[in-house]
Amino acid sequence: TEQVLKGVYKSYKRKWHHIDGLPKSLRWRLKDQFGKWVSNFKPEAVVEGDSAQKLLLQSMKDEARVEAVSLQFHTHRSLCISSQVGCAFQCAFCATGKVGLKRQLDADEITDQVLHFLQQGQKVDSVSFMGMGEPLGNP
Repeated sequence: TEQVLKGVYKSYKRKWHHIDGLPKSLRWRLKDQFGKWVSNFKPEAVVEGDSAQKLLLQSMKDEARVEAVSLQFHTHRSLCISSQVGCAFQCAFCATGKVGLKRQLDADEITDQVLHFLQQGQKVDSVSFMGMGEPLGNP
């Protein structure tokens, strides 16, 4: 267990078979059980600006799409991640509410958004729930 956690959350490996120190048979079992990739998401679209990287991520289990953003400031990097697919609150200033709530993201899907940026070599200093959804609406 410790080797798997280290491979995913310290070495930021993207595929199960890239995690060093695990028996080959275990790497294949992980791949068979969870799929080729460590993450539940695949990037569908990336828009980059001077200090921001906006991602549209697609769920590998149901093709739902969420947004995550990496913001580079002079002193630090901050991520804005999603907690839901869509949103039920329908705030007048937010386009996500017009979509309505499709479903809650589970803990793995929420952390996988952060993991994606770490796998890209970005040092993350802070994380905010400012993507899609209302965090307090996700029990």
